[in-house]
Amino acid sequence: MRIPKAFHLTTLLTCAGMVWGCDRSPEGWTPVLEQTSTVFLETETGRISERVEAALDHLRTDPGQAEAALREAKATVDHLQGYYLPLLRVRERAYNAYRYLYLGDETQVVEELGKAQETLEKMVEDVEGGAFLELLSLSESVADARIAALADPEEAAPILESLARRLDLALLKGDLIINPG
Repeated sequence: MRIPKAFHLTTLLTCAGMVWGCDRSPEGWTPVLEQTSTVFLETETGRISERVEAALDHLRTDPGQAEAALREAKATVDHLQGYYLPLLRVRERAYNAYRYLYLGDETQVVEELGKAQETLEKMVEDVEGGAFLELLSLSESVADARIAALADPEEAAPILESLARRLDLALLKGDLIINPG
């Protein structure tokens, strides 16, 4: 039994269409927002590991130095839990809002941004100096994005893109903000 040429042609065209369609982003979508970095997590967990190892090395020979290394490790964990992880959750919510905007679900956009703003406001309460100013500015940017999404969802996309980029930058420069010296 011979397979008709039309079947081969149809199969080829279907496959080509699928490949072409899969290679395209939705209209208006900004794929760069999907290319995020978590290098800051690697840096922080590496610091914790180094400090715990130092403490283990000095545990028997120099308990005072071991204690100091453990205190540094604890400070790094606190920094991770108090700054990086909450800010990572804020970035996740901003990206969710961006996706919901393109799905046409403005209610979810506003909800995600509201939760992001709550997290930032809690973070602002616990910091001072450069971190305070950075987090306050980010909180204001989230509020602006939320207002834009309520007022005109079509105009909110560039505002959400800008917010997402600012959140990425805040995560990457975290040590510079928290420890300016």
